[in-house]
Formats: sequence, structure tokens, C-alpha cells
Amino acid sequence: MRSEFQIRRGKKHYLLRALVHRQTDFLVLTDVKADPRCIQNAHIKWGLRPALHSLHQDPHGGVVVFSKPNHKLIEGSRREADRAGHIAAGVFNVRGSRIIIAGFYGESASHDRISVDLMHELHNIIRELKHIYRTNHVLLAGDFNVSADRSDSNNPNHISKPRTARLLRTMMEDHDLIDLAQAANKPWHTWLRQSNQGQSSRIDLILTSMAVGDLRVNTTLHFLDHAFLEATFGQTRCKRTFAMKDFILGSDEFLIKSHEYIDNCLAQHAHDPSLQMTDLDDHDLEQAQPQLSADHGKLFNNPDTGHTALHSFNNITSDLHDMHNDIARRNAKAQADRLRVQ
Repeated sequence: MRSEFQIRRGKKHYLLRALVHRQTDFLVLTDVKADPRCIQNAHIKWGLRPALHSLHQDPHGGVVVFSKPNHKLIEGSRREADRAGHIAAGVFNVRGSRIIIAGFYGESASHDRISVDLMHELHNIIRELKHIYRTNHVLLAGDFNVSADRSDSNNPNHISKPRTARLLRTMMEDHDLIDLAQAANKPWHTWLRQSNQGQSSRIDLILTSMAVGDLRVNTTLHFLDHAFLEATFGQTRCKRTFAMKDFILGSDEFLIKSHEYIDNCLAQHAHDPSLQMTDLDDHDLEQAQPQLSADHGKLFNNPDTGHTALHSFNNITSDLHDMHNDIARRNAKAQADRLRVQ
């Protein structure tokens, strides 16, 4: 995309306008050479405006992240790499959720040490933003200039950086990032050498830690050496499990009810193997029965029904959580009723 922001009617600019859809929320461009003062006025289509950028005048490098105007960049969250032109990241408020959006352009030369330094910096920026802004939602896209797996490339330059490839895989594991092309079962190569050498690689990636639903991935080839990679997905909302409150756990109602419930569970599912091994009369059995309220020496595994200790533990934990939530809802309703009366 070099020099295309100064020449709005260039063929690359026309290509972008043809590829970008109305529903596009974020667009990441790499290998962009443009004046930072010029990029602020750049316009592609459908209201997409540059929200993040890291640029310099060298022949290679440059990252620009476009976004819809309704996705607001949180003030103070903007981050760039120490070396300009490689990382542009920030935290956006997207429909009530904080999402880390990052564009990345890896070292194009086969210098493993430089590539590792850039990958380390990207890793640290994502970790810092997750900690400061209390979010685990990450969307990372760009030209990594390295293949995460040797099978993704037949170009020597893209598989000659093994440390960078290992660090990329480690970063994906640490931040729970999934490769959307792999998830959609469309791991097509995104870079093709324009000559007749037949070299190609998959070095352009879209990675996310968000729960993905209804995923669609498209790879569009054109006259440039990199394909246009597009991912469309809906964010699946995970069911939230709220923490249990200390003041409810210490309340008389919860303590009494939970104690009675646990006693009933132990009496129902726990059995003492010593009672089965000895022939006790009714009086001895009656004396031993109160001991069933404690789980010391008791077994929960029942081969006849398939019930195990893990079943008992999971049931008790779930039911106590439901008991806590029921008390919390009734307390909240009582508090709301008092406020209305006042």
C-alpha cells in the first residue's frame, strides 16, 4: 500500500474500495508508506477512518488500523513499537465491550533476532493493555512475515526464523489466541511470489481471543503479492458466573440451609464400608447412624448407580451456588422494595 494515500486515485486505492464491505468494523493495512500528517485525512469507504497508525519513511514497514466512527478508542490506550512502522495497538469500546485491536507488521528480512524482539514487544504490549484495561478480548491482525508452522510455507525466508515462529505460537497460547483461518478450515496461503518460482506462504493472520460464532473467512487474490484476508464472525457471549458474596455466605440463612443440605447429601450418597463389613444389630446401627453426617472415612462411589465422589462434589458446589444466588436475589428485591417505600 505504499504511497497510495498521497495518490487517492491509484489502482491500489481502487482495489481497497472494491474489497471493503459496508459491514467492515476494522481494517488493518500493513507495509504502508505515508506521511503521518497525511494519514489523518485518509478515507477509504463506508466511513472507515484511521484510528491507529505507526509509520515511517523507510521502504518497508508501516501499519494503519481503520475503524468505524462508532467504535471509540479509549483515551490513553494507544501503543506503538519502539521501532516505528511495526505495531499499532489500542483499546476500543465496541458495543459495550473493551477490545484490544492491534495491527502488526513483522520484520520482512530473515533476521531472527530482530523478528524476535518485535514479537516480544507485541507480546508485552498486549499483556500490558489486558492488565490496565481489565479485558481479555484481543483482535490481532497483520503481516507477520513468518509462518507459525513449516507446513504453511515453501519460501525459505519465511521458515528461516524458528525462534520467531516459536514465540508466535507461545504468544497465541499465553493470550488464548485462535487463528481464524485455521478455525474456519481455510488455511490458504496469503503471500505468493509474482515470478514463476512457485513460492508461497501463509504469513498474514487474523487472531482473536474472543468467543467466535458464525465464522466466515475469505482470502481474495489480486495483482499484489499479498492476498486480502477477511474474517466475519459474531461474538458469542459467554455465560457469566458471578462471585459469591462474603456477607451472604456468612449469613444465618445460608449457614443453616447449607449445613442441612450437606448433611442430607452425605446421608444419601455416603456410605461407611466398616458398617457393611460387620454384622451390627439395630441398636448398634442406630448408634452409628449419626456419624454419617461427617464424611470422614466415607465412600461416595456406588458401582450400581455409577455415582462417584466427583458427582457429589459437583452437585454440592452447584446447588450451594444456586442457594447463594437465590438469597442474593431476595435480598436485592427486599432492598429495592424498601427504597420504593421510602
